Amino acid sequence: MMRSSSILWLMIPLSAFAQRAAQPAAPPPPPPPTGVVVGNTVCDDTQRPARFADVYLVPDPGVAAADPQDRNATVLHFVQVRTGVDGGFRAEGVPAGTYYAVGLFPGYVTPLTPVPSAHHYNTWTPDQIRQALSQFQTIRVEANQTAQLSLTLHRGATIAGRVRFEDGQPVVKQQVDFRNDDAAQGDTYSLPIGLGQIFYSQRSTQTDDEGRFRLLGMPPGKYLVSASLEPEQQQVMQGTIDRVHYGPSFGRNRFTVYAPGVFRRSEARRVEIKGGETVNDADIELRLTGLHRVTGNVLAGEDRHPLQHGDIYIESVNKDDGVNRSTSTNEDGSFALEFVPDGQYLMSVGGVEQDPNPQGNYPRITLRYPVEKRSIAVAGTDVSVGEVDLKPKPPEEKNTAAKP
Repeated sequence: MMRSSSILWLMIPLSAFAQRAAQPAAPPPPPPPTGVVVGNTVCDDTQRPARFADVYLVPDPGVAAADPQDRNATVLHFVQVRTGVDGGFRAEGVPAGTYYAVGLFPGYVTPLTPVPSAHHYNTWTPDQIRQALSQFQTIRVEANQTAQLSLTLHRGATIAGRVRFEDGQPVVKQQVDFRNDDAAQGDTYSLPIGLGQIFYSQRSTQTDDEGRFRLLGMPPGKYLVSASLEPEQQQVMQGTIDRVHYGPSFGRNRFTVYAPGVFRRSEARRVEIKGGETVNDADIELRLTGLHRVTGNVLAGEDRHPLQHGDIYIESVNKDDGVNRSTSTNEDGSFALEFVPDGQYLMSVGGVEQDPNPQGNYPRITLRYPVEKRSIAVAGTDVSVGEVDLKPKPPEEKNTAAKP
């Protein structure tokens, strides 16, 4: 049996920073009463222990946490422990409370994979929240007591394939995702904090040096398989040994291609799998021939100076296509959106001005420009949108009239 290898203490702020600053510092709260969780794990297909599996104890924030204010008024403690060679585990110092128990083991299904949520957690009704969370096993930990927990892990299906360019070269170190074709568009961050972060990591993998990938632990269903490609990324940092200032962080021309090699979600192959089986032919071919560039220049302010690091985004008018591209402007205000298929798009252009000499870790925003929108059509050739002018938002007029 293996003892708790790490306890993750993630704390949600008790109040807004401004409120804390306005009040005298309160003494730290006493440590919460704790208990112990002892348990075991077993794989349902082999009836053998799940050796070196990760077990997470995620606190139940309660249905009231659907209220954004309540979600920021509770201190939550998360515990993670790894099983030993006998599949057993022991987690000590677990604060008293109710927890969702989650076992993660390669090739085995995790609840809510993927999450069939259509809206953000804050928009769910209490019944929707209860229904989603009912898929998780729970355990109650009492102070100075030992709680027993048994987790059975269920073998899932596997989708495997290869991502290659049209000339046969492998696409390496790129993210491959899956989405349940029957699920509404959603995000695992709809779940209570902790569960969302865990399951988001289970929904994707990376291609290896041969462009191959394997998506593991999937429940039966029909899936869209896609590769998210990020050809350009940049993070600017400056500072000293003791202090670092983070400048703009931006990426250029991220795009998604669906199996078998299309850019529109509506044209993608639906990969159907049954319980425990392996599908090995979910290949994706990246065809760059026939894609185009959308270029332009962004000028800002009354003096029409080039806007650096401005945000450029285009999205297909037909949202079912799921085609979008984004980039940022260069130092001279120019931009180029790459790998754009034919279609009708809505382009959004915006940006901010930043303090060139930040005092803290992050640059201070000194001016925001309202987003400028344009319709563009891409049909068989590259497109130039010319110059895009951004004007600062006029200051709001203050009402100085005397109140009666």
